[in-house]
Amino acid sequence: MVSSSHKSLRFILCLGFLYLSKALLSDLNKGLDLTTNFNDAEPTQIQIPLTANPSTYLYSFKASLGTPGQELNILVSTESSDFIVADVSGNCKGDGCGGIQNKYDPKASNTSKDYDSYKDTRPIWWISNAVGNRYFDSFSLGNITNANMSIASMINYSIPDNSWSYDGSLGLNLESKNCPIDMLLDNNLLLNASFSLYLRDPKLSGSVLVLGGIDEKYAASPFSYTKVSPYNWNWYFDSLTLGRIPYVGLHTAKVGTSTGFSIINSVFYNAILTLVPKVTSCDLISKYPTLVMKAGSATLNFPPVSYYLPDETGKTCTLGFVDGKDSYFVIGTRMISQYYVHFDLMNERIGFADAANLSEVLIDV
Repeated sequence: MVSSSHKSLRFILCLGFLYLSKALLSDLNKGLDLTTNFNDAEPTQIQIPLTANPSTYLYSFKASLGTPGQELNILVSTESSDFIVADVSGNCKGDGCGGIQNKYDPKASNTSKDYDSYKDTRPIWWISNAVGNRYFDSFSLGNITNANMSIASMINYSIPDNSWSYDGSLGLNLESKNCPIDMLLDNNLLLNASFSLYLRDPKLSGSVLVLGGIDEKYAASPFSYTKVSPYNWNWYFDSLTLGRIPYVGLHTAKVGTSTGFSIINSVFYNAILTLVPKVTSCDLISKYPTLVMKAGSATLNFPPVSYYLPDETGKTCTLGFVDGKDSYFVIGTRMISQYYVHFDLMNERIGFADAANLSEVLIDV
């Protein structure tokens, strides 16, 4: 039997050990900058309201970078894997540079840390010839903050002139080191390793990016899944037809899931033009066939309203595919807005549920 004096001594020793452990951990954090590995926040699901641009069908949100916070309008991108912003000291060469209202100033932030250079000469669908620096800095969205988000701050770059109104882009695939999804997971901020998109017509409010899973209220049916590469959200379909026209590709039957434009290769593009016009009255598009894609257990139906884009008057509709030459098939925002889409990193799959027709969506952030 342990005496009461021994119990008291053991209690005092335990308290002393805990005190020393906390002191050592504090010293380690100061010396090695390990603070972000010990985030006290409970993992959660983050719902981000999105604003749509009716002329481009692109979706964005407001976020704050640095300390004190610098508010930027950030584009949602499933095509890239970096958190990219325009640097205040940079030179934008594209005709659309006037759309950038705010630029990131790392020197004005008390928490920015320059850790690497950034260069990507590959043409991403919204920028090209991007050169700059990488920083760790505070990223705040609603009531959550990631103290050390990796940010690629562009000094030289080009952007298009298609009604541009964005200050940066949040990449949601996993192709690069320190991609945003990994950073949020490493800092214990997300409930799980997945996200979902509920995209409404740009004329309607209520579009949402859900980080950390799905919210059933946005789904009007069960999800159908197919295997996917989480690094770039490419997957394979078994068949694709528009009316009597089957897909004929120059590559394997691969499809990308994009928060940008829909793309098809020239062979299929020219084939469907024998069945549907490139430009028509919006009053007539309902008579054209549904685009049907089958992949695994999923059968996706894209009616004409999802592959025709109306002009500002809503009277003239243009076929909403970009001729991708030899490119594989890409379904963009206009098409995926027919569905509530689950990008499931944990199980390396993508799921589609019929999008709920909600009259109003209220989100607390």
